[in-house]
Amino acid sequence: MHRSNSAGKREQIIAAAKTVVIREGIWNTTTRKIAEEASITLASIHYHFENKEALLLAVFEEMLDSIMGAAFEYFARASSLAQRIEHALLLTWEYSEEHGSEQFLLFELTVYALRTEGSAWLARRQIDGFLAFYMEIFRNASDLTGLQDIDIEGLTRMIVAGVDGILLQHYADPDLARSREAIRKLVFLAQRYPLTDAEPPLTARSLSREKR
Repeated sequence: MHRSNSAGKREQIIAAAKTVVIREGIWNTTTRKIAEEASITLASIHYHFENKEALLLAVFEEMLDSIMGAAFEYFARASSLAQRIEHALLLTWEYSEEHGSEQFLLFELTVYALRTEGSAWLARRQIDGFLAFYMEIFRNASDLTGLQDIDIEGLTRMIVAGVDGILLQHYADPDLARSREAIRKLVFLAQRYPLTDAEPPLTARSLSREKR
């Protein structure tokens, strides 16, 4: 019973932290404000979380678990890499449209972590979480069974960079139709990503000739 109550209190704190961060921004968020939102004592927060960064990590992991839970259920059935790329990107964009404030929070979390001394690990943890999420989906594609040495990590990093770039452009200058078209074009490019080094890009070959 004590363990259940403790887990419930932790979830209550995470939910309150998420509400406060979305409403006021990460820099304006304090553990005192979170305690007030959750209607608990400040000591209770510090019992469950060492500091603000640990609590922010818990908020991120709760969001990622929610995204992953729905996505992995969707990808439980067999599908090709091309299909998984398309579905993963479209689902990501649909989530971003429906949860814009949460997506913006993730960007703010990255900047906060990089600008706060000793917190760069939080930015890396966030990026690593999303990379692992996409790589798990792509590596289980039905047409990759038994294949070795394919560049799924490179594909994933390109996709994450593309999605983040499109989202930032959308937040700076909102245009839903344009952003959806950009996502469709990113799907097209990702499906044609070279998964091996057998045929390097033309630019790379040209640069090699120039060096010789």
